[in-house]
Formats: sequence, C-alpha cells, structure tokens
Amino acid sequence: MPPPTWSSARKSKPPRPAHATDGAPFAPVPAGTGVDGNTRARMEREDAARGALMPALSPMAPLPYTGGPSRQDAPPMDSAPPFAVAVCGIEELAGHGTLGATHVLSILDPDHPVPEAFGTLGEHAKLELRFHDIVDPCPGEIVPDRAHVDAILAFGRTLWMERASLLVHCHAGISRSTASMALLIAQAVPDMPAADVLRAVHGVREKAWPNLRLIELGDAALNRGGTLVVATHALHRRQMDVRPHLAEFMTDAGRKREVVAARASAPL
Repeated sequence: MPPPTWSSARKSKPPRPAHATDGAPFAPVPAGTGVDGNTRARMEREDAARGALMPALSPMAPLPYTGGPSRQDAPPMDSAPPFAVAVCGIEELAGHGTLGATHVLSILDPDHPVPEAFGTLGEHAKLELRFHDIVDPCPGEIVPDRAHVDAILAFGRTLWMERASLLVHCHAGISRSTASMALLIAQAVPDMPAADVLRAVHGVREKAWPNLRLIELGDAALNRGGTLVVATHALHRRQMDVRPHLAEFMTDAGRKREVVAARASAPL
C-alpha cells in the first residue's frame, strides 16, 4: 500500500490560531526565566547526564549500535538506533544541504507547496506525508491517523539496513517531526524505555513538543502500552515549566488536552 498523500482542495476559512508549527513561541529561553534557579539547575544536570549517556544523538552524527533484539523484524542493537538523525523546519532545510541526508521524512500541511530547498539536499529517498498539526478531528482539516503512522514506521524499517542519515522535517520542526522521530527511535530500539526515547528527541531538538495524537497512534502500533504517551506528557510538562506561556498558546491552538495531561505529569 503506497503511503497516503493528499492534494489541496479546501475552501478558504478564517485563519486558525497560531499553533505548534509556528516556531516563535518555542524560541530559546534565556537563563533565569521561566523556571526557578533550582529547577533549571536540575534540568541542566539531567541534560548533561543525558549527553554523556547518548552523545551520538545529535544532528547527523553517526550512531553506534551493538547486538540486540533477536526478532527478525528488529534492528541489531539495544542502545541507540543504527541511523543518524536531524530534525528541522522548512526554513532550515537549505542549511542541511551539506550534511548528507540519505533519507528524508517530509511532513507538510495538505495545501503547502513542496519546499524549493529540497533541491539543495542532493540525492535521497523521501517519504512525503500531508496532514495538519492537530491532535483531534477538526472540520476541514486532515487529522493524523493510523495510515500515516504505518507509513512512517514502514519508512523507518528501511533505515535499519542502510546505515541511513535521516532528516525529519515539518513546518517548524517542533511537533509532527519530533513525534515521528520518537516513533522511529522507539521502533528501532524496542527495549529503550519510553522516557529515554523522549529524552533522546529532546536532546536532538530542544524545543520539541511532539504531536500527542501521533504518539498515541504510534504507541498502540508499537505495543508500548501507553508508555510513550506518558513520557510525552512529561516532555510537554518540561516545556511548560521552561516556557510557561505555552499552556495558553497550545490551548488557544485547540490542543488543550495536551496541556491538561502535562499539568498532571512530572517533568521529564
């Protein structure tokens, strides 16, 4: 079954509130703002520890792997996926032209043109998916569904055999792309705890706010028992601790249930 694609055929309507594909609300937070000093110090210690444990999970860095699961459909490693990975938004695509991406997962709004920057990336295999950055059905918009997740995971399985360098992008490299990255890592390393999967995503893309619906669908597809969903709530809570304005921002964007779940969680 070919991966799903959609053409634009939507009537014009009033603009939706700004949402997670707008990068400004996720701009880096200066030291001393958003969280108290003790909380920031703890987060910095955790980030340093994560960096020591997973130094290879940085954009386009080679990822080491060792012998791991014996399942024929699983990659041969137990600590890190056997592919390099980077995440970006549309405006950053041109900057990846020299990094040697062999595979690109491109996630766009249904009516958005193919970015011209793809011409700078060189030869690569590409999966293009088109759906909106929403977490619940919305009239006139395409919500992420199981077919999208199945296509992402099928694309991910091709990475295991090719020692790929993967570039994942959506409009801002914040929501759909980071959720997809989480699912690809969780699939590639089935024994990696869900919290470590989301920490790895955060390590590659500090401003990650993974799309919860994609995570929910992927968690079910990968039989993760809800653990990826719980870890995503925790990452959302961490982002809200660092960037308190995100609670109102995401609520106004129609993603209140992400905020509610995050508030009930401890930060990642």
